[in-house]
Amino acid sequence: MGEYITILGLFLGLCLASFVLKVLGTLFLKPRLQERAFRKQGIPGPPYSFFNGDHKEMRKMMQQAIATMPKAPTHDILPYYNPLMYQMTKKYGKMFYIWLGTLPRVVLLEPKLIREMLTNKGEEFHKPEINAFTRLFTAGVSSLNGQKWAMHRKIINPAFHMEKLKGMTPTIAKCMEAMISKWEKALGSKESHELDVSIEFQKLTADIISRVAFGNRYEEGSRVFQLLNEQGKLLSKVYYMATFPWLRHLPTKTNFRMKQINREVTNTLKGIVTARQKAMEVGGSYVVKDDLLGLLLESNLKEQRENNSSRGKGGMTLEDVIEECKLFYFAGHETTANLLTWTIVALSMHQDWQEKAREEVVGLVGIEKTPSFDDLSHLKLVTMVLQETLRLYPPVSITRTTGRKGAKLGDKYLPRGVSVFVPTPFLHRDQQVWGEDVLEFNPRRFSEGISKASDKDPSPYFPFGWGPRICIGQNLSMLEAKMALTMMLQRFSFELSPSYAHIPYFVLTLQPLRGAQIIVHRLQPNP
Repeated sequence: MGEYITILGLFLGLCLASFVLKVLGTLFLKPRLQERAFRKQGIPGPPYSFFNGDHKEMRKMMQQAIATMPKAPTHDILPYYNPLMYQMTKKYGKMFYIWLGTLPRVVLLEPKLIREMLTNKGEEFHKPEINAFTRLFTAGVSSLNGQKWAMHRKIINPAFHMEKLKGMTPTIAKCMEAMISKWEKALGSKESHELDVSIEFQKLTADIISRVAFGNRYEEGSRVFQLLNEQGKLLSKVYYMATFPWLRHLPTKTNFRMKQINREVTNTLKGIVTARQKAMEVGGSYVVKDDLLGLLLESNLKEQRENNSSRGKGGMTLEDVIEECKLFYFAGHETTANLLTWTIVALSMHQDWQEKAREEVVGLVGIEKTPSFDDLSHLKLVTMVLQETLRLYPPVSITRTTGRKGAKLGDKYLPRGVSVFVPTPFLHRDQQVWGEDVLEFNPRRFSEGISKASDKDPSPYFPFGWGPRICIGQNLSMLEAKMALTMMLQRFSFELSPSYAHIPYFVLTLQPLRGAQIIVHRLQPNP
């Protein structure tokens, strides 16, 4: 008996020693070796700070910056949006590293090297593996790499072809009409009314994506949206713990709620998807071919048949489809809502551009007609306004990770597992690229298209990413935004409320920290 106890003790001792060595390697040895490798190649950055890295200093500086933001709204947001990175760009230039806990992150602002990374066709640079907390929120094609990414992308692509999106235009217009009707009631007999448009657009885009994704099951889809919206807020609270994924097993209130939401969302989407699959098998009238789910399942079935796989090995599994449905929500709802919010804020700051955009809308569409798909395609200035808004307020930044063998970038070699970060708000405000008016809201810079928007050709403009991994839903997002902006300009004018505080803040996406309070004025119809 004593011999077995001794063996067990030795085994547990070895396990404990292995665990301690692994922790010491993560917290001390590996960061020091990576720091040495960066410095040897001339990549500058701050020294490693035990465990927290630069996270603690970053939070402190952001809190101070928010408290001292100028009262007058300005597009010169970088000193307040991320003051630590702003100081480092001044000190280190266009390529340096920072520390996220124990993990180094190379910040890249050199357009040539960014394109080199994004057009990489091998596995030297790929999307980072999502952590255990994020997986409870959403996964889908945006988190995949290699052959699985290529297969998912191939299956999803048909749902976002322009001809398919054209068929969704009436649904988008109907959702807009419902929001406008609500605004009209809020105005009542008054000429103006204050609204937090960030909340309004969250509701609008949730309604749109629920309908275009699930057709006549949109009410169930709306419930999914509410849950995922809550999940996103919970994720932002625990995201700093991503380095230690085992923390998700702790019996905390947040962990419990996140798992509960994930189960409910998965079960709801499973019910919607399996019902549609059964209807497709029997060819029932329940099938709606022109919503995103129907188009996705149709394309997936085609892929499975081409690969002669009744088990779905040649296409997506049920679990894969559910994850893509979750992604429809986050990418299709959050991005568009923020684009509309920042557009209305920008047009409220710049009344001259608001009037120019309205003149184009009234001249080409009129004030009473609901815009058609073809009408929207002819609104050049409206498109330019949206493009300039995306330049100044891009929804997300770009992150890539080096593969198992590391990666060469220019004349530098990055060790394996190193994260490369492109902060697009910084890139889109590079005076050397965009000119002296870089901090001005000037849609005219896009009058000859994106590639000629600056002295550089093509312009380093990445609001939806770039290269093979460019956002698959960008056309749907722009279609929604064009329709919404056009219909609002037909009926209302906008100005900033005195209570509005211009504080762009990154929480999964770039959004206003304290809302977007706008005074909405009813336009008097022409006699």
